[in-house]
Amino acid sequence: MKPNFIFATSVSAALIAMSSVQPVAASDFKFYSAGGCAPYTTGTPNYNELRFRSDGVQNQSDGYRYVICPVVRDMQSSWGFNSGETGGVVLYFRTNTAGSFQCTLTGGSTSGGSYSITNSTSGNPGDNLIISFSGVDFYNNGATDAPVSIVCRLPPKGTLAKYSVNESGVTDSYAPAPAP
Repeated sequence: MKPNFIFATSVSAALIAMSSVQPVAASDFKFYSAGGCAPYTTGTPNYNELRFRSDGVQNQSDGYRYVICPVVRDMQSSWGFNSGETGGVVLYFRTNTAGSFQCTLTGGSTSGGSYSITNSTSGNPGDNLIISFSGVDFYNNGATDAPVSIVCRLPPKGTLAKYSVNESGVTDSYAPAPAP
């Protein structure tokens, strides 16, 4: 009986310690496959033109095509929604022909205002390129709601391989479930 009692006491102590963990204020980086993005079009998407795989999404067509990708964060307050806190996104591309990539990062919603910023980059066949959005502060630009997404224009045969999300400020805090 003593070993079971000691084990149960140890488990209880560990659970109590875990429930009192303080929020983490360090940066938090996450990497996402662009294979999780979706076609972005006003018409019916043609999946023969965009090749979605775990290592990214490639534009198979001879014209520019668009994709939309979610920007997933742990907390609304960790990414520029409270004054003074900022975060960022870095997108990684590969060219197969010469071309220009362009991405627009948008935060907010129709109910709380939105803010967008656009960046672009160009390269030659075989180049690995990046587009970076850093220090974006949606709070001070009128976007007070949490949703964030990114829309990218891919040149012919261009690939969006992956993207990373960086959060600053408190990201891992415990919030109890609402009472029924």
